Amino acid sequence: KRSNQWRRWQQDVIPPLIPHFVGLLHLTKSLRLSDTLQLPIQTACTGLVPCSVTKRKIAILRFSCKSLPVEDIELEICECTSAAMQLMQYGAFPCAPFHPSLAVDLRMLEFTMNLFIQIAPNNTAFSLTLERCIASMGFQLDHQNSLQRRFGNCLMWYIHLCNQTKEHYSIKLEEAR
Repeated sequence: KRSNQWRRWQQDVIPPLIPHFVGLLHLTKSLRLSDTLQLPIQTACTGLVPCSVTKRKIAILRFSCKSLPVEDIELEICECTSAAMQLMQYGAFPCAPFHPSLAVDLRMLEFTMNLFIQIAPNNTAFSLTLERCIASMGFQLDHQNSLQRRFGNCLMWYIHLCNQTKEHYSIKLEEAR
């Protein structure tokens, strides 16, 4: 299961997200304006051949003064509009490639990534602190899975997306020279 999920991230999710991620960085001025992003309105399958649509409830951990720290949303997911693509358009990154239960705001992931460059990475301590901080504000994640594992997945694959984006454009620049 783990190797299959790794393959899905590596081949099916990350490569198509690269242009959307770069577009989002441009649109939001490097995430400064990401509070202005709105959830994409998904009314029907966008593909030429209709596919089955499933609804998925997802909790989003936000890094904003303008919104609540935990936002519950419902996405309509099908083969042509993945959860990862819709969440990216909303400024969040999923914890799983296709059926996430949690997504994390890109600014929080960017903050954590930079924090872990400066100090020893400790996802357990960071996740527990985050969970307690959210709980002290009266919010609770109502999921069975551990925040630590799901947040760790978000962070790991977000870092991979950032690295793949840099590599993609480095190759393009080398080809142009």
